[in-house]
Amino acid sequence: MTDIFDTVQLEKTGYCKKVHNGQWSVTLPKHRHLVRFHLVLKGHCNVTLSNKQTITLQPGELLLIADGKSHNVSSIPSIDGTSEERDISLSPFSGNTERVSSEMDLENRTEILYGYFGFRNEANFPILSFFPDEFLVTVPMRNQNLWLGEFLKIISKHNFDLNGGTQGSLRRLYEILFIEILRSCLSDITEAKSILRGMQDPHINKALKLIHNDPSISWSVKRLAEEVGMSRSRFAERFGALIGQGPISYLTDWRLQKAVTLLRQNDVSIQQIAILSGYQSSAAFTRAFSEKYGASPKTFRLKI
Repeated sequence: MTDIFDTVQLEKTGYCKKVHNGQWSVTLPKHRHLVRFHLVLKGHCNVTLSNKQTITLQPGELLLIADGKSHNVSSIPSIDGTSEERDISLSPFSGNTERVSSEMDLENRTEILYGYFGFRNEANFPILSFFPDEFLVTVPMRNQNLWLGEFLKIISKHNFDLNGGTQGSLRRLYEILFIEILRSCLSDITEAKSILRGMQDPHINKALKLIHNDPSISWSVKRLAEEVGMSRSRFAERFGALIGQGPISYLTDWRLQKAVTLLRQNDVSIQQIAILSGYQSSAAFTRAFSEKYGASPKTFRLKI
């Protein structure tokens, strides 16, 4: 799954630790293309969603909220919040621990790690479409998923020291954290289970690796089937059943996702990108790209 995220890419991450005392409330306005998360380090909080549902978070629990939906985080659900969009949602990590309330109440003190994952707007992969609007990671879930539990422990104990390249290391850590959370939440979704089984199926997983590792090859259903040791018809049927689209449709989507990534690198020409993405000519690449994204590669690059 990591090769998928290397292509669709987390465009940005942000996080900050806040200490709340007494009665307090924070409102986070809507911001699309972000997956926000709140990890309770100490105390507890109430998260009131836009549909008025309230979720209470206990120490060690983490809540993810997809597509940047507006919500309120507070000590008591009925308290109106002050907007914290600038501090929590959009600015880069400052390395600070901020005390939100001036009132000191050690007994009711709450410490929360606020953060977000931001995918680029064009990120498009079937497995991402199954991510739920909200997903709660409980302590028992952490105990069942050892990788996820360890990552959360590291993040919880981190001292937020930005020296020595720590910021880049933390960014990668947060990417891995998101992958582990994605694995956990998708394991309970029927449609997503099928894609995960496809990634674990020895034949389909090998085909996916062939496509991912070198999309520039002129892959056909027949050639992929031969590479993985299956008949053409059986391979096409199984690939479609598990992944949710045919091999060539998947290949086309993957090539264009790779192209988007390459377009962000100004030292690679559009002609080179066309070749690396498996197109025999720049014209064919431009037609396919424009049909998918509504703009030519050149225009798309200028808007990045």
